[in-house]
Amino acid sequence: MKHRIYLTQIMLCLCIFLSPFTGLAETTQSVDEEALAILKTMNDYLLSHQAVSFRAIENEEEVLDNGQKLMSSREIRFEMLRPNKFHVKRQDAGGELEMFYDGSSFTLFRKNVNFFSTVVAPPTVSEVFVELEQKRDIQIVARDLLRDDSYSFLLASASSGFVVGDDLVDGILCTQLAFRSADTDMQIWITKGAQALPRKYVITSRWITSAPQYEVSFSDWKVQDTIDNGVFMFKAPQGALEIPFAETTTEQEAN
Repeated sequence: MKHRIYLTQIMLCLCIFLSPFTGLAETTQSVDEEALAILKTMNDYLLSHQAVSFRAIENEEEVLDNGQKLMSSREIRFEMLRPNKFHVKRQDAGGELEMFYDGSSFTLFRKNVNFFSTVVAPPTVSEVFVELEQKRDIQIVARDLLRDDSYSFLLASASSGFVVGDDLVDGILCTQLAFRSADTDMQIWITKGAQALPRKYVITSRWITSAPQYEVSFSDWKVQDTIDNGVFMFKAPQGALEIPFAETTTEQEAN
């Protein structure tokens, strides 16, 4: 039997119990000022553009009962228009899946079986990220970096952090940052220069057998002022069957 470890869920749970605002000054006392400034620059740069899009490769490890690690990968195309729209196209071995958020509803479409589910959604991207994770066990790629309060959120549980130095990601010169919280290590590679875009993001669980990792690498970034609203609107294909969303409770997640 396999036991899957979702590292991003672990990180989110840590941040729920530590307010990203009231605890920020206290938890960042051991974080280098330079690391804080670079992370803030990335957050400000992303917030300065209403429309962003990118290609991402997600790699996530699961741990078997015997401690052996297995890694699965997904390719993702992501488009977002702040404050209340995004579109995700995800491809993995199981087929293609799309997600649409148009400001009032969220739709998940499983293309290979022609099924879709739609539910009323909160009015902002950041609120949708949280609701999908907590109620429906759906994790949107890079949501930790794309939230409006990303800077505070990422640092909410950080006990230390520093600038590792310069590093290359897909041939692009980046600054590598490393942070530590009670249970996880976090690394972010941010493009040097005026376009302070994230290029790689890694979370490592230190207190779980075999220290599984979640990793996402980014390419084909586009930052602009607008995107055609049509990409965020779901139109059911002919013959598509609508099925209801199943909410995930705390009790269900524990089983």
